[in-house]
Amino acid sequence: MELEKYNHNEVTAPPGKEELFSALYRENHRLIYSYIYSAMANKTAADDIFQETGIVLWKKFSEFKEGTSFLHWAKAIAYFKIKEYRRKSTNDKLVLSEDLVTQLNEQAENLQEGLNRRQRQMNTCLEKLPDHNKSMVKGFYEEKKSANQLAEESGRSIFAIRKSIHKIRKKLFECIDHSLGKDDE
Repeated sequence: MELEKYNHNEVTAPPGKEELFSALYRENHRLIYSYIYSAMANKTAADDIFQETGIVLWKKFSEFKEGTSFLHWAKAIAYFKIKEYRRKSTNDKLVLSEDLVTQLNEQAENLQEGLNRRQRQMNTCLEKLPDHNKSMVKGFYEEKKSANQLAEESGRSIFAIRKSIHKIRKKLFECIDHSLGKDDE
């Protein structure tokens, strides 16, 4: 069940912050749910915790500091909701131990940090591309244009477009891996 189905008269975000909350929630709700689902052994429990987490996020949104990670904040709240659920349902044989949930949380944070680092490096590598390659990447990946559309727009063959995209992607992977390799040293 989505957060929007709740009676908004019961809980409120700070005045003027409803749109910000809505945008941040929409952007991150799948990752929040995935985090909760990975810690629980059944979908029903994950759905319940996700709903409760959404309500707490809405109620406590005034405590969220703009400019920080909404996802990190939301996952911290979800973590405590998971622990609360686990305490209440000790009869459930498939509930993961608190130590395992903590380990999974740490691993998820490490993975997210790695993904964020790769994303930042990809943006840096994209900036190094010639303008015509940037335009092709933008058209293919951001604007979701097909290779056929790009071929028609550029006057090139579809095979040339596909080969170019493949080469650009390879260059980006090499740039990212090379740069991240330097950071690890």
